[in-house]
Amino acid sequence: MKMLLPSMKMLLPTEAPQEHAWMWSTKAEFQKTVERIEGELMKLKKRMRKGTAMGHFSSLSPLPTDTPSEEELILYNGHTKAQLIEIGEHSVSLFDRVYKLMTALFSDDEIMKHSVSGKASNSKMEAKPKFDQTRYDIFMHIVLKTTPKSVPHSEVTHRVHAVQKKISKRFVEKS
Repeated sequence: MKMLLPSMKMLLPTEAPQEHAWMWSTKAEFQKTVERIEGELMKLKKRMRKGTAMGHFSSLSPLPTDTPSEEELILYNGHTKAQLIEIGEHSVSLFDRVYKLMTALFSDDEIMKHSVSGKASNSKMEAKPKFDQTRYDIFMHIVLKTTPKSVPHSEVTHRVHAVQKKISKRFVEKS
């Protein structure tokens, strides 16, 4: 004998009422639906524990921790990596990006008195010391990461030389 239940509608909270309304006419149909939903819930709980759940839950930021991560503690001339990435992302052109990041990572004096390679440009010139490798590496990483299209290292180096020239001119004009 079939036992009829009153019409029950169950809606998902993010969906329109007409699209996903469910009705059960027997207790067995209702029980099957409940069992299927419980199974899906168990699978979702497992995925959430593993961190592989998709959907809006995965886009939630992690809970704040009391201790900052190691990456947040590292400062490059007083800036964190995240701050430097933000500087790079808000730059319009490659030159602007290189200029802003170079001036954030190095003093004007360092920019003028150091070079990318640490080698003399010709036999008549004395070699300038290399930029601090750690800061220069993070500079290159961020420039390449925040540049929308693929840019070769040589193009970035060319822009570094242009920044050095601009700062040298500015320094000469001041004195």
